[in-house]
Amino acid sequence: MVKATLATEVADFTPDNENSRDIARMIEGAMKRTFDHRVIESTAVPGAAFAFGSRMGIFAEHYREPVLMGAASGVGPKQQLAIGMGRHDMAGAELVAVGVNELCARAAQPLFFMSYMSACGVEPQTRAGFYDGVGRACSEARCVFLGGDDVEGRETMRPGEYDVVGFTVGAAERGRMIPPELPEPGDAIIGIASNGVHNAGYESARETLMDKAGLSVRHPLGEYGIEGTVCDELLRPTRMYAEAVRAVISAYKVKRVVSGLAHAREGGLIAALRSLLRPGLDADVRRVAWETPRIFDILRDIGGIPPDRMFSEYNMGIGFLVAIRPEFAGAALERLSRSGFRAWRIGEMRAGTEQAHVE
Repeated sequence: MVKATLATEVADFTPDNENSRDIARMIEGAMKRTFDHRVIESTAVPGAAFAFGSRMGIFAEHYREPVLMGAASGVGPKQQLAIGMGRHDMAGAELVAVGVNELCARAAQPLFFMSYMSACGVEPQTRAGFYDGVGRACSEARCVFLGGDDVEGRETMRPGEYDVVGFTVGAAERGRMIPPELPEPGDAIIGIASNGVHNAGYESARETLMDKAGLSVRHPLGEYGIEGTVCDELLRPTRMYAEAVRAVISAYKVKRVVSGLAHAREGGLIAALRSLLRPGLDADVRRVAWETPRIFDILRDIGGIPPDRMFSEYNMGIGFLVAIRPEFAGAALERLSRSGFRAWRIGEMRAGTEQAHVE
């Protein structure tokens, strides 16, 4: 059996090491909520191993020719608001989501996740909240949390601050990986719903709501037709699409039906659409094909942002894209619906010059 042994490491930064032991117990609790038959628990170190190989049949069951992929992730500027508002679980969930979605765009499914935290005088309940968010997000993505490193960074941070990095490892079937030449004119474009501005749209949304409109983080948005506060909207964790990709990709063991995958990152929906294209293709999208969450209307009105720029800054309600042969689009939409995702056929590919058009 081939196995990767990845142990949780906790720095010895207190005289009696009691704080370190408390941290180790927090991490271990979050880890164990995500463990399944793929995990070998360690008694020698506070960590675990993820097993690949014939005895457990992890790859034999799901893959003919597996390819391992990795993605590093961070929370970005969203983290500072999370720290200031005490929403540390959100920071943990966001860290997982960014890495998971990066793998999804490469047709990979997440296997395990590890984290690194550098903190300065952070209270135990802060760490507990963060690792709770990591554990819940990993469970949702069917991704094992194998722990990580947690150290003190007193020389570079103010008391109460922390920085985090995540690393996600996933696997893809080599035969289902999508080569850049696969998209064709006529391929349908399916858009899967986002649940808000997501990580990539955070900074622009924060500037519009707080700097331009002068709203505080605790300002209720009921007057704009949204439940909750500015903080609730800005810190809504990015939706993960592992189950969506699994629902579509797993249905076709041999046929090359899916011709492109993309998640909305920097550059909004337009950049995501362009990432699906190869030379000689355009993407035509119908704006009326899906429902846009109310938050984007508010950002447009408050910020005075032209429609074209809105699609270049925000996901506009579409968090993930699937390009697929047109005759299979209906079946893919049904599978996504059964998996709990709202999705629409929002456009098609046609001959062109690598441009994305929203009409």
